[in-house]
Amino acid sequence: MRHLRLVRSFRLGIKNLMLHPLRSLLTVLGLVFGVGSVIAMLAVGEGASEEALEQIRKLGSRNIILDSVKPVEEEMDTGERSRTNSYGLLYDDEERINVSYPSVVWTVPVKTIRKDGRLGERQKELRIVGTTPGWFLLVERPLVVGRTLTWQDMEEHSAVCLLTEKGARKLLATEHSVGEPIRIGSEVYEVIGIVRNEEGSAGSQTPDLEEDAYIPLSTVRERYGDLDVRRSAGSFLREQVELHHILIQVDETERVERTAEAVERMLRIFHKNQDYRVRVPLALV
Repeated sequence: MRHLRLVRSFRLGIKNLMLHPLRSLLTVLGLVFGVGSVIAMLAVGEGASEEALEQIRKLGSRNIILDSVKPVEEEMDTGERSRTNSYGLLYDDEERINVSYPSVVWTVPVKTIRKDGRLGERQKELRIVGTTPGWFLLVERPLVVGRTLTWQDMEEHSAVCLLTEKGARKLLATEHSVGEPIRIGSEVYEVIGIVRNEEGSAGSQTPDLEEDAYIPLSTVRERYGDLDVRRSAGSFLREQVELHHILIQVDETERVERTAEAVERMLRIFHKNQDYRVRVPLALV
C-alpha cells in the first residue's frame, strides 16, 4: 500500500508540473542558480584561503617583518638642498630585539640600495640587498647554482654577491655564472650563486620582478655607508636610513602576535616619529 501511495504521489507531482511548464522551468532555474551561486562562493572562499596560506608559507607563519617608512612630514618637506632626511629602523633596534625577547630565535637585518650592475657592454640597474646568511633561512629563495652567503663572508667583508635569475640572465647572458666578476656601482664583486626570483615578494602582494644582488651587510656598510644621495629635479636628495627591513622569527606560532605587540611598543619608545611599520604574515589568516 505504501508503495502504491508513493507512485500515485509521484504521478500527481509530474502532472502538476506539466500543467504549469513555465512556472516549473523558472523553479528549476532558481534551484540551479541558487545552488550554483553557493558552490561558486564556497570555491572563491576556498581559493582566497589557499592564497592566504600560500603567502603565509612564503613569508613564514612565525615571522614578523619590520619596514622603514618615510614619515609623512618628511615626504612633504621640500627643505633646503643640503637637508638630510634621517629616518627608519636602526642597527640598535635589531640588537635590542635580540637581547630583549626570549621568544625571538632569529633576526635578519636588511639594507637595500640601487646601483647599476655592469659586465662588459651589458648594464642593468640592480637592487642591492645587504643582509646576513640568516636571510636565506627566513625567506624562500631556492638556490639554482653556487652557494649562499656565509658568516665568514660577513666577518671578512667579502666582495661577493648572489644574483636572482632575472638579473643573471640580463647581465651574465652566456658567461659562466659562478665565479664571474661583475661591477656594481664602482665596486667589483664575484658572483658566488644564483637564486630564483620569487612569485610573490615579502614586501608586497605583487609578483617580485626585481633584479637583486645579495651582498654581505658588512660589505654594504663599509662600501656604501648609510647616506644615499640621489639627484632629483635639479637638486640632491639626501636620505640616511640604517636598515630598511628587519626580519624576526619567533620560536612558536602562538607567541608571534604577542611578540609583535611587544616589539612595536619598544619601537615607539626609541622612535619619536612613526617611521616604521610592523607586519605579521600570520594575520592573513
